[in-house]
Amino acid sequence: WVSESAYRMWRQGVSTMIWGQLKDYPIKQNSHQGGLYFRGDEFRVGGAKPSLRAFQFPFVAFRRERGAYVWGRRPNSKPGRVVIERHARGDWKKVKVIARKRGKNGLFWARLYLSSWKTGALRARIPGGNLGASVPFALKAPRTPRGILPFGCDASSRPA
Repeated sequence: WVSESAYRMWRQGVSTMIWGQLKDYPIKQNSHQGGLYFRGDEFRVGGAKPSLRAFQFPFVAFRRERGAYVWGRRPNSKPGRVVIERHARGDWKKVKVIARKRGKNGLFWARLYLSSWKTGALRARIPGGNLGASVPFALKAPRTPRGILPFGCDASSRPA
C-alpha cells in the first residue's frame, strides 16, 4: 500500500511524504509495527522490510481500457530512463521505456496500450547502475481481508 498511498497523495497535490518511524517499536510497547526496518536489538535496526523499497521507489499500475496507466518516482529523484516490465512465464519482459523527463523530482507516468493481457504484475526498473527495480504492482486489485484496513488501522480503530 506504500506506493499507492504515495501516488494518491501526489494526485491530491502533496509534495512531501515523510515516514513516521524508521524501526519498529518493541512489541510490548505497540502492536502496530510501522517501521521501515525490523526492530533489531537495542542499538541497531534489523533488516529492511519490503515497504522500504516501495518507499524509496514507489510505482503503481492500474488497468485501463486496452491497457494500463503507470506512475512512479525514480529512487534517486533525478530524471532519466525507466523500463516498465511485465511478469510473464516466470520472467520479466520489457513492455515500454519511458525515456524523457515527465515531472519534477524523478516522477514518471505513462499510458500503456496493451490489449492481450489484463492480469499479472508490472514493475519499473532503472536500466544500468545499482538503483534496481520497484516492488511489483499487481494489475488485479488484491482482496483485502475482512476487518483489516490497508493504511495502518485494524477494524477496532476504524473512525465512526
